[in-house]
Amino acid sequence: MPLSIKHSGSWEEATEVHIKDSGSWRRCKEVYIKKDGIWQTSLYDIVTATITTTGAGTYVVPQGAYRAICIITGANGGSGGGDGSHASSPGGAGAVMGGTIDVEPFTTLSYVVGAVGGNGQGHASSASGGDGGAGHRNGGNGGNAGAHGSSGGGGGGGGSTSISMPDGTLVMVAGSGSGGSGSGNQAQLSSSQAKGKDSSSVTTMLVLAGGSSMDTVGGNGANCGTGDGGAGGGGGAGVPGGDGGAYMGSYDSDGYPGEAGSSYYNEDFIQGVSPLIGIANNDNGGNGTVNIVFLPSIETMQTWDWD
Repeated sequence: MPLSIKHSGSWEEATEVHIKDSGSWRRCKEVYIKKDGIWQTSLYDIVTATITTTGAGTYVVPQGAYRAICIITGANGGSGGGDGSHASSPGGAGAVMGGTIDVEPFTTLSYVVGAVGGNGQGHASSASGGDGGAGHRNGGNGGNAGAHGSSGGGGGGGGSTSISMPDGTLVMVAGSGSGGSGSGNQAQLSSSQAKGKDSSSVTTMLVLAGGSSMDTVGGNGANCGTGDGGAGGGGGAGVPGGDGGAYMGSYDSDGYPGEAGSSYYNEDFIQGVSPLIGIANNDNGGNGTVNIVFLPSIETMQTWDWD
């Protein structure tokens, strides 16, 4: 709801309001007016940014915004290839992370949207594994199937999604799902065991003792270790990234799916408790997403009750 002031007989919309506080004029970050029993903002229209394109980018905090609700999702892992009557195994889902941070107008937030892992080739000799999805950190590659028969390559792990403060400090990383199992035709996993792992764990630790970072890529899936058989799925990226899946071991066996990446949030910036929301339902083709809702401050606002 806009705030208008009558000046020289004409109504003009006010874009700024200043009040005198302890002898000093201070600009109001926002003005709320109670209308029909409901408080409504009058200077700031809520701005929402929805980003679905994979890769790195930036977003300038709009004028009047002092808080931002950030919700990000990691990418899914790719499917592992099938063998014979054994169908392909889907990749795991990325995580959803959400939290509220303080921001300043006209500063720049950075983000990276993770990409879905590639699907492993199926029903082929030497079937190739899917590539790991790119992101804040990349998912691991799926392993390659055996040179004989018609087994499946492992799915690639998904890329993680992140958002960072203007100085580059990480606020959150949404871990990604791992790649599905590549199929053999003899010793086989159940469909639930062969599916890639969903990202469901969270950490607040980014750096280990000695300065080594936990912010890592996903591990590569193992190649088939015999003449015929499926391969391991790639691990999802995260903090830390997940390990790649192993080969089951016997002739013409399945590989194992990779492990999902973990999510991360920075306690210095996130307001409130752990912001992990859950496992993503990625309807962006399996790619990650970034959603930001910019809001005015509520701590320093000036209000008038006109009822």
